[in-house]
Amino acid sequence: MTNENQKAWYESSTILASLSTVVISLFSITGRQIDPQLITDFAQQVALLATALTGLWAIRGRILASTKIG
Repeated sequence: MTNENQKAWYESSTILASLSTVVISLFSITGRQIDPQLITDFAQQVALLATALTGLWAIRGRILASTKIG
């Protein structure tokens, strides 16, 4: 059960930014240099992808729902 004041982990800007940081750190460990603008663009793209996926998940839920919309 989800509280109305809660959001899913993938809707959290903090989590998405943290995941971006992990990915960027892994690139740095392998010796690849990352352009700072690329970091910003990557974080924005991850956020857009998460938004698209949650939209698709909502549509899936509506299609599979057993109750009709009135």
